[in-house]
Formats: sequence, C-alpha cells, structure tokens
Amino acid sequence: MILFKNGDKFEGIRDQNSTKLNGSGTLKFNEDNSFFKGKFFNGKFHGEGQLSINKLSLTGNWINGQPDLKSEWQIDGPNYKYKGSINEEFKKDGFGTLIFDGNCFFKGDFVNDKYQGQGHFKTNELEYKGGFYNNKFHGKGLLLWQNSKYEGNFEMGQFNGKGKLENIEGTYVGDFQNNLKHGEGILQYKNGDQYEGQWLEDEPEGKGKLTQWNKKFGCQLIYSGFFEKGCPEGKGELQIITEGQDAKKYIGGFNEGLFNGEGIILLDSNVKAEGQFFDNHISGECNIYFLKESQKLECQMKRNQKDGHCSMKIKDLCYQGSFRSNIEKVDSIRFYSNY
Repeated sequence: MILFKNGDKFEGIRDQNSTKLNGSGTLKFNEDNSFFKGKFFNGKFHGEGQLSINKLSLTGNWINGQPDLKSEWQIDGPNYKYKGSINEEFKKDGFGTLIFDGNCFFKGDFVNDKYQGQGHFKTNELEYKGGFYNNKFHGKGLLLWQNSKYEGNFEMGQFNGKGKLENIEGTYVGDFQNNLKHGEGILQYKNGDQYEGQWLEDEPEGKGKLTQWNKKFGCQLIYSGFFEKGCPEGKGELQIITEGQDAKKYIGGFNEGLFNGEGIILLDSNVKAEGQFFDNHISGECNIYFLKESQKLECQMKRNQKDGHCSMKIKDLCYQGSFRSNIEKVDSIRFYSNY
C-alpha cells in the first residue's frame, strides 16, 4: 500500500523502479471517497479501468488519463445503466443503450446526454421507434400505447403533419397539429361510420362527407356539405338509402345537424317538397310536386302537417281550402276549370 501526502491511498501491483505510478490496482481519493480501479501508466489512468465518483461508476478504456472515445463505455448510476459511446465530459454521446427504472430502456443515438437521432424507447406505458431531437419524439416514428397506435410525423414530441392513428374511436389517416386531427383526413369509426373532409382541433369543421348506418331504421345516411364543431352546419345534402326503396334526399340548410332554413326534400322518385324547414320539419310556405302526374300543391305547413291555406291543381281539377293540423276545414272549395 502507498499512502500519498494528500491522503490518497493505492493498493495493488506497481513498478518499484519507477518514480511514477505504473501497474494495476485501486487508488482511493481522500477528498470524496471516490476511487479508480484499473491500470496506471506514468501516474495516469491507462488501459481498462473503473472510475467511481459522485455516485457514478465509469468503466472503459483510458489513454493517458482521458477516456478512449473510440471504445465502449459502461456508466452505472442511480436507477440506470448505460452502455455505449461517450464524449470528453463522460456524457452519453453516439450510439448506446440506456436501461432505467427496472425494465425501461432507450437504445439508439445520443448527443451530449440527450436522445437525438434514431432510437427505440420503451417504458411500462408506451413504446416508440423513430426519430428523436432533444429527448423528444421528432421526425418519422411509430408510437404504441394503451391499445392505441400512431405512425407518422412528430414535431417536438407531438403529432404534427401526416400520420395514421388507430385507437378505440377507429382509424384516422390525415393531417395532425399538436396531437389533434387538424387539416384534411379520413376517420373510419369502429362501428363502420366514416367521415372524410376537413378537421379543426379534433372535430369535423369545414367541408366534408359523413357516412353512417342507422340500425334502428335499417338505412344508410350520407351527408355531404359543411360542418361546424362536428355537426352539419350551413349548406349540405343528406341522402337516406334504404334497400328496396327509392332514395330520400334533402338539399338545403342545416343548423346543429338538423334541417333548418330553405331546403328541398325528395321523398321518393315522384314526390318533391320545397320550402322552409325548422328543426327537421317543414314550416311555413311550401310547394309539393308530384312529378309523374305533373301536379303541384301550394300550402302552408307547420311541423310537417298542412296548416293554413292550400291550393292544388290536378289536371283540370282545381282546389283551394284550409287545414288545421292536416285536417281539412269546412270552408274548402273544389271546382273544375270548365265550369
């Protein structure tokens, strides 16, 4: 054992003919109870060795007291272990594997102790493979978590740009901004419904097309038009398709998903109605056309029922009368044009 004047201690094998420390052994530093265990040459760490300092253990190849940056290093710290490349400041730099918190890990590129480049990151909650920048997901990548999957572009840890998201809601392919569906995209819902069009902060907004299946009535609903906060709003067209029947169609205004404003509704291949709608009902002045018979009914409506003055022409027969809740009043008049 050699006891130095500053309190440091060396135990091991040394060259007795040299005034400097040459050989192998353990040098314990007096000031902070740290130590180096390995090979020495001319009083410096040289060759394989382990330096333990500030709760860190640094193991690798040394050259004249400096870390050999071409060799692989192992760093053991509180709750983590690293194996790979380092820089002059003993920071993780280059390719390496970091294991932390038990079975969590990062394997990939480091720059000055940060994930940067390509890598594979896994914790108990998520798994990611792809690009990194400054410890955050960045660039192209694949993220898996809680029965969900995102594959596409990341920007500083968030979904940004083109991507594909699969979760309990369904499968979305399109544009993202700050983790939200934003821009153009298609969402295929788990129940078979589909929305294709514009998005704003995770909701359909702008122009789009929504296709749904109504199990209660056994029909398909196809809406094409404008959306606001996820609901049809403004001008649009709704088709109601039932197997074995003529398709029904509404073209006109919508408010919060309901027919509102001026509109036209085709009940089948023969009957067309146009007028004012309020919460899915015709209310006010209305024209009903029977296309095959070239007939026209002009009447006032209230919640889909004739209510007020009505007039109709059927070939040479003319009719004028009044209704209340679809019931004809006694002052109605029928007459023929040739009388």
